[in-house]
Amino acid sequence: MTRDEEKVVGGTIVVTTFAALITYGLLKFVPGSEKLSWSAYFFVVFGVAFAFVILGGGLWCELQMDNVGVTMRGMMPLAVASAWGGLWPAMAEWGAIGPAYIGGEQQVVWWAAELTRCIGLFFIIVGGYIWMYRRRFD
Repeated sequence: MTRDEEKVVGGTIVVTTFAALITYGLLKFVPGSEKLSWSAYFFVVFGVAFAFVILGGGLWCELQMDNVGVTMRGMMPLAVASAWGGLWPAMAEWGAIGPAYIGGEQQVVWWAAELTRCIGLFFIIVGGYIWMYRRRFD
C-alpha cells in the first residue's frame, strides 16, 4: 500500500469512528431511545458506521488512477440503505405492541413490520439508482 492509500484508509477509519460516536450521542436525545436494548443501539451505530465505510470505499475508488467507475456519489444509495438497515432492530422495538417473548413472533405496528422495512429498502436502493441514472442525462 502506498502512502496516499494509507492516508485514505486511515481517514476512513477516523471518519467512521467519529460518525459512530456522533450517532451514539444523537441517539441519546431521540425520544424513546432510552428503552432501546444495547443490541439495537449497536445495529444503529454499526449501520451508520458501515454507511461511512461504503462512502469511504467509493471515495477511495474515485481517487485511484485507473478509475474503475465507482464513485462516492454512486455508492450513496447503498450507504443510505445501510443506515436504513441499521434502524431495523430499533424500529422493531419502538413499534412493539405488548411484551416480547423469547422464541415468539413479536407483534409490531405497520411501520415496523418486516414487509414495510423491506419495501423501504427496495425503494431506497432502486429509487436511488433510478434517480441517479436520470440525473446523469440531464
